[in-house]
Amino acid sequence: MSKRHFQATKIFAAEDSVPGGMTWVDARTLLKRVCVDHDVPMPEVMPGDQLYIGLSSVTMPRRPSLLTVTHIAAHILTDPMFPPHGSEFAGTWLDLTRRYTGMGDRLESAFVANGIHYTAEERTEKVRRGAVYLANNRPGQVVELVLDDPPERVVGSIERCNDGVLQVGGREFTMSRCRYIYKADEMLTKLHLWEALAPGTATG
Repeated sequence: MSKRHFQATKIFAAEDSVPGGMTWVDARTLLKRVCVDHDVPMPEVMPGDQLYIGLSSVTMPRRPSLLTVTHIAAHILTDPMFPPHGSEFAGTWLDLTRRYTGMGDRLESAFVANGIHYTAEERTEKVRRGAVYLANNRPGQVVELVLDDPPERVVGSIERCNDGVLQVGGREFTMSRCRYIYKADEMLTKLHLWEALAPGTATG
């Protein structure tokens, strides 16, 4: 993605609103525990002045918060098919925070206060609204569709959206699988479709 996902700023605001620091060694130990519990490789972790998450390494602040650690872990566990700070990441981050820190309720309150998507239902409704608009007003528009259960990307012309079914490129998908939809001219920038179609609409 050449631009940050539209939730990124909100995600960092939520993280900053819930204090709770720990030592770098304890933070690395917690991250390793999460990776072991989920049977994923532990990235190389280095101390630094600010957080940076690469493909196989992480630079973690020298005095990270508990939420910084679960934030890193959520990136490791979220399928790369999805946006870096999308609802799938946010839902995973919340689940990890509940399980490993006991601060889940505070993080969820911060999600609500900052208008962060963290459920599949929120994303499905956003896609449905955008897809209905395109199917009714721009039939044949080429779109990129991102689905879940299992994660999948599909590129094709939008054909219809009704009765809980979205048809793209000759294939039918239930709306419950749909997470993101982009117009062809937005595929490189990954702008949120509903923001592009209706400027000023709350993205919450």
